Amino acid sequence: MTNSVKQVSASYGIRKFLGGAIRTELLPYIACFCTAALFCGLTLRDVYHQRRLERDKGIKQLLSRLIPVRASEILAGRTQFRGDPQAPFTLVEFGDYECPPCRATQRILASELDKCKGSVRLDFRQFPLANLHPHARDAAVAAESAYLAGKFWNVHDLLFAADLSKPGSISGCLAAGQVAADPKRSRRLAKSDASLATLLGVNGTPSFVLCCPDGRVFWVAEISDLGSYLNQYAELGCNPGQQGCSL
Repeated sequence: MTNSVKQVSASYGIRKFLGGAIRTELLPYIACFCTAALFCGLTLRDVYHQRRLERDKGIKQLLSRLIPVRASEILAGRTQFRGDPQAPFTLVEFGDYECPPCRATQRILASELDKCKGSVRLDFRQFPLANLHPHARDAAVAAESAYLAGKFWNVHDLLFAADLSKPGSISGCLAAGQVAADPKRSRRLAKSDASLATLLGVNGTPSFVLCCPDGRVFWVAEISDLGSYLNQYAELGCNPGQQGCSL
């Protein structure tokens, strides 16, 4: 059917529907409008279908990263977070202060957390790779001394910025953070973090997991995609205020 025949047919249909109560010269324009509206309707339907496919793919990807552990098991007893302490999501980093990729990730991590301000808080857990980094374990113990003193994040940043291979560097970070070493208790905390990492299957640093408000925990493969994880979580039918969500 040619465009002119389509317009004539549409014009006839419009005239019949309106009982002829319309100026004849306007009918071609109205027919064009109706044709365009029909085309847009098909286009919107196609867009919706594509969006649904992308949604289903995103949900499938997210569920493939589900960890069989509850967020409460990871966050029990934790009191010092970076960001809004009441944020519904908790990003947990397992890191090593002497690990070059961990150091390089800090700037990206800060940027992503800033984008998700109010929604995501950060928790850092010790996973020193002592077989690769000779000063990592001592740095982890120092950081946990700062945690016990309620000054974790200041010393955390100092350790990542310092050259830990220099003699006195780690103790210097504690002094700069006005923290007294508490090796006995802090070693116990660092060991507990490492045990948790092993339980979850962490085998390298940095590694990230996302603890969600409904208690589920997911691996985060790329920290630069943090926002997409939150969007995919929302597609599951959950929102940050819910405590019990279903697929």
